[in-house]
Amino acid sequence: MPQAGSFHIGEPVRSKKEWAEFYAVMGCKVFPCHTMRDGCCSCGKADCTSAAKHPAVTNGCKGASSDPEQIRKWWGAFPDANIGLATGTVSGVWVLDVDGPEGCAALAELEQRHGKLPETVVAKTAKGEHYFFRIPDGVSIRSLVRALPEVDTRGDGGYVIVPESDHRSGVKYLWVQSPEEIEIAFAPAWLLELVTRTKRSSSSRSNSDEAFAELAPDLDIRTAPGAPEGQRHNRACRLIGSALGRRVPIHVLTAYALAWALRCAPPMDEEEVLGIIGNLSEKDADSLDDFDPEQKEDWPVLRPEALYGLAGDVVRTIEPETEADPVAILVQFLVMFGCTIGRVAHSLAEATKHFGNLFAVIVGETAQGRKGTSFGRVQNVFEGATGGFPLVRKMTGLSSGEGLIWQVRDPIGKEDAKPKAGATAADTQGVTDKRLLVVESEFASVLAAIKRDANTLSPIIREAWDTGNLQSMVKNSPARARNAHIAIIGHITRYELKSSWPSVEGFNGFANRFLWVLSRRSKSLPEGGGPLDLSGLQKRLSECIEFAANFERMVRDEDARKLWASRYSTLGSGRAGSVASVIARAQPIVMRLSMLYALLDRSPLVRCEHLAASYAVWDYCEASAVLIFGQALGNQNAERILTALRQKPMATKEIHRLFNNRLSASELKSCLEMLLSQRRIRLEKQPTAGRPANVWHIS
Repeated sequence: MPQAGSFHIGEPVRSKKEWAEFYAVMGCKVFPCHTMRDGCCSCGKADCTSAAKHPAVTNGCKGASSDPEQIRKWWGAFPDANIGLATGTVSGVWVLDVDGPEGCAALAELEQRHGKLPETVVAKTAKGEHYFFRIPDGVSIRSLVRALPEVDTRGDGGYVIVPESDHRSGVKYLWVQSPEEIEIAFAPAWLLELVTRTKRSSSSRSNSDEAFAELAPDLDIRTAPGAPEGQRHNRACRLIGSALGRRVPIHVLTAYALAWALRCAPPMDEEEVLGIIGNLSEKDADSLDDFDPEQKEDWPVLRPEALYGLAGDVVRTIEPETEADPVAILVQFLVMFGCTIGRVAHSLAEATKHFGNLFAVIVGETAQGRKGTSFGRVQNVFEGATGGFPLVRKMTGLSSGEGLIWQVRDPIGKEDAKPKAGATAADTQGVTDKRLLVVESEFASVLAAIKRDANTLSPIIREAWDTGNLQSMVKNSPARARNAHIAIIGHITRYELKSSWPSVEGFNGFANRFLWVLSRRSKSLPEGGGPLDLSGLQKRLSECIEFAANFERMVRDEDARKLWASRYSTLGSGRAGSVASVIARAQPIVMRLSMLYALLDRSPLVRCEHLAASYAVWDYCEASAVLIFGQALGNQNAERILTALRQKPMATKEIHRLFNNRLSASELKSCLEMLLSQRRIRLEKQPTAGRPANVWHIS
């Protein structure tokens, strides 16, 4: 953070408005928060749970500003308002929030283990302290509760109350070490590692502990002794180059390199160290001219066990005559069968009944992934095989929870709210067949509907998966449904999904009811697929549907119980971040899948082969979720690349220089791969006197 401009050490800054102006001069963005008046929060709520801490303006920290005119307007209107300082990249600082004796003890233990924190700006709060740190280039610090034991972080999207604001207890926030007196420091590498580790996979190559472990002890910059004058530059080049070769992230390497420089005699100049890192990382980025975008990621593999029984025979029959992915055919067949058999056969998990209705989204790699053609082929199988049941109703156009309830509504009686004007007798009679298959060829529109204020679609869909008992609290919506049996099939491209889901509030709780299935075109059939004789499959399917109508509770046999127990605790575990949330309902989903495989085998018992097939389907879907949701979205480095490429095409070295050579080759490659997978950029190989150069264009 830059120095405080015209403000000088020791100069009194009295009023809150003057403090806010001071922080703005430093480069921080601020906004007014409520304060305490007569023992209560100035918001006027007697039971306010965030007294003197919540924003006094509509947009809160999102509307924070460093504009002097805006600050004068705010504190002109609210002279005694507390000062909220937006943390993260908008202000260039993040804060370690150490709360109470437990937090202080936890921090002391960490310092004893890893080393003391550097001298930096520190504020005293009512019960603890706020430690302010600069954010290195290319690093994103999130706001996390309990990022460390008894310690929170305030970064992107967060804020802190800063001196001289008033706490609800009556004490003031005060500076222990003021930004007038000391520069805000960079956090040590060990602390950055700890607070950013939650965003990384444990197997990631970017984990610096694993990367450093590959180095010989004399090349480990974390512990290497300093060098004497005359040897410092060469030694620094060797240590830094070795770390870059092991893909140590630039921000971690920078912290260790600066610490090593202080061990030299005399200490090595900071600018010289940063210059070496920049030069060597630029040379490291030269290797990206060998980057081949055709080298695809590890696509999920569907194990043969998934193609067990009738479901497998359907896939094998359809597959030669369609461009659709076999796994998309399989999953949609299972979803449609689970919907067709209705609400009779079920499995029990403690006291909860799980019926055969499933939700699945087929995620095409591109718009040409043939994600939609697979459903038409599956539907053809069911059209001639209903087993005496009416063909399941199909609808599209999910836009509201009330609309979904209406499709499976109970009769509307006198005790219910008055029906809408113009309602007919048929409207009030309700729907007898509670089976409903929702097929959304543009699932992005469903995600868009969920984002709308006051839209009830997400909670109603969740309840449809959980219980089938649906009711909206919206006024003048009299419809309700009991024992609804709803299944959903959605189609979306990978790019559409990645563009939509981060902004959907509560997406993970919605998403973990779905099977996410990566799909791509299996072959090219310019003339289309030929006709199929489905009569044999339809006859067998009819028998399975009739069989399912005669069984209620499905149970596992002895061998299947042992197999279930062997994987029960690991299903849906071992993942981090968004993926962990998306796969959180692995166990009940596998339970439903295994029941469907058993019914398709006309077996009253779930056997090992049925469980094995279900595990194979689930493992494919989990691997799909990792590829779809595993990469961090909202990547600021990627956005920076896109912004630059919109101005002009750029060579790899030019892109690297956008980050002042402080982004490693591996980190830059990850950004480029993500943008390529989303079809947002394209690569052109341009001939040179030597090897071809990569030139990147906006798509």
